[in-house]
Amino acid sequence: MKKMKKILFISMMSIFILLAGCGKEEEKVKTGVTAEVYFDAVVLEVNESSFLVEPKEESNEKKSADKIVVSRKNMEDEESLKIMEQIGVGDTVSIGYDGMIAETYPAQITALEITILNKADSSENVNSTKENVTNTTINESDAMDGEEFVRMVMLNDKLYVDTKETSSMLRCGNADFGFDSSVEKGKPTQNYQTNFGTGYAGQYSIRENRVEICIDDVWHVFAYQENDLEGVTMEVTENTKHTITMEIKNTTDSKLQYGDDYSLEKYEEDIDTWTGVPYLNSDIGFHDIAYPVEKGKNSTWSADWMNLYGELEEGKYRVVKEVQVWQESGEVSFHTLTAEFEIIENE
Repeated sequence: MKKMKKILFISMMSIFILLAGCGKEEEKVKTGVTAEVYFDAVVLEVNESSFLVEPKEESNEKKSADKIVVSRKNMEDEESLKIMEQIGVGDTVSIGYDGMIAETYPAQITALEITILNKADSSENVNSTKENVTNTTINESDAMDGEEFVRMVMLNDKLYVDTKETSSMLRCGNADFGFDSSVEKGKPTQNYQTNFGTGYAGQYSIRENRVEICIDDVWHVFAYQENDLEGVTMEVTENTKHTITMEIKNTTDSKLQYGDDYSLEKYEEDIDTWTGVPYLNSDIGFHDIAYPVEKGKNSTWSADWMNLYGELEEGKYRVVKEVQVWQESGEVSFHTLTAEFEIIENE
């Protein structure tokens, strides 16, 4: 994946359409920034801070993408929000933006001006609004029952869960996948499905079993079976700039197993992102050995990474290790555990 965000610039003449619908003025939302490009589209889905549209056939945007997620993050004043609330599924709108389209799928833009050109059938809009309210109520009721609402997606038969981390890494503009369906309650059960709406796109992370999904112009990190073992903990008990000692506790009824392999990541505070610590060279290897952790037992593991990473500089780090869980049925599942530690100068 190229470490560069690809932006498609569309140049076209701005089109102004004047409608005289029974003498009624069009509802219009504008920001303080002048839009460079305009196009007409039909609203497919309305979300909390964005909506999904299908550009009209005659527009240049239609040649680039059949679906576009329109962010409305710049339209938070009271008057704009009041007009935005009137937009419903099936409405025809005119969207003004700066001419930049992120080549994900669906594509993404940030609106600078929105005009409601034509309202769809009123009953259809009412039903759509009810559906959106129902979805929100379900999620809030889950939280009220004592369970915090957690975003999830199903991809390649794996359930990825929001880690609450974000990523500001440079990336190419092409999406690896998109989500076209969503469940109203519970966990996603089909590939390319979420539990928080449709119209989102994402990319695979550098680390295995992780994906990054763009939500309201922010890339959120989702992980598959990471730190998800209830009754299993891994914590750092001692460390220096090139050594570490950890304890893995198993209070479950299953047997665990892990090896000597691991990796290190550093928290880059300036970009609020965890990044992999680079190896000193590509000639690396780990002992092919397995350490069992029986039911209700603990295990201590140590490592010296002088040959792998050298001495670490000051900062916040974490160890990433894979463990295997052996069920009584004989089935084995693989999970990722992480444990944070700090390197402080002059310690």
